[in-house]
Amino acid sequence: MITEYHKDLKSCIVKHKLTSKLKSLRNSETEKDEIKNLQGIWVHIAVDYLLYPIERGIKWMSRPISYFVQYRRIKEVYDLAKRLIFCNASNNFIYKPLMELCALLKSILEDSTVVHYYCILEKILQWMDELRDNPRVTRKINLKDSLPVDVDIDEILIKIRGEFVNMRSESRKLGEQYQNIVSVISDSFERHRKELFVPYPIVDGKIIPFKRHNNGLESSHRRARKAIRERTGRAETNREMEQFGDLLAILSNLWNETYNKEIIGDCGDLGHALSSFVKDLPMLRIEYRKIRRGPAIPIADTKRMCILEDFIEVLESANQSSELIATLQSILGVETGVETGVVAVC
Repeated sequence: MITEYHKDLKSCIVKHKLTSKLKSLRNSETEKDEIKNLQGIWVHIAVDYLLYPIERGIKWMSRPISYFVQYRRIKEVYDLAKRLIFCNASNNFIYKPLMELCALLKSILEDSTVVHYYCILEKILQWMDELRDNPRVTRKINLKDSLPVDVDIDEILIKIRGEFVNMRSESRKLGEQYQNIVSVISDSFERHRKELFVPYPIVDGKIIPFKRHNNGLESSHRRARKAIRERTGRAETNREMEQFGDLLAILSNLWNETYNKEIIGDCGDLGHALSSFVKDLPMLRIEYRKIRRGPAIPIADTKRMCILEDFIEVLESANQSSELIATLQSILGVETGVETGVVAVC
């Protein structure tokens, strides 16, 4: 059910061509105004924040909810973008990429079909999480084995029944579609209730408790997999690839006839031709890794929203000055060249 509603939400958002339009806002052209340059980086970070759920394929349990998470982020970024636009208006200037970002996000938020599927999916996930809290379906104990816990099954069942009563009451206010969703969840629970709440066996009048989790099994399985990887030399292979990766990449291309003819056809001695680049390999590897990172600014996703908010709060509470520029640069993690004045991401 979650998967189907997520597909509907995804199809509605995709129609707006959101991903391609967001990517076009990255790496805006350099402006003469320093504040606009910094706002270009702000827009870039905002785009990275919006695209992260799609690029990483975020899931709820085993179900994809990437576009659900993206829509939630769209609402957050839209509110911040409006604040930044008002701040610019108070200083009598506009920044075009920011206006385009705000208009794009507004078109998504004003799409009634997108809102409809988002609200349904949000309510389903809320109900499911509330139900899962009762049997304590969690990985917070880090897969460590633990002793059987004295669990009052009847008490948990009473709490879950209460959750269903609240869900049905809420669904009647929301409409028939939500009532059908609650019925599906309830029917599924009833089908598996006996599996989930197996009573403790009684032997010779004594209750025999047992573990109601598989943490020990999973932990043992992971240890076995780790041991296999260590025995098969995966770690050693990684070290060799890191050390000789550049050479292996060149040698693997020697099988390609076009590569031999067009690239190294005029090299009499391949070893001699490559020897002059050996001293440059560390620097070349650094540049290569920068290119492989892609267009996203390398900031942890958990920090992006804080950076976006801090930037606006400082801009709203201060007048334009050299100190303001330095503060905004430090928030975004950028440095300015003294001679060129070009803003670069650290």
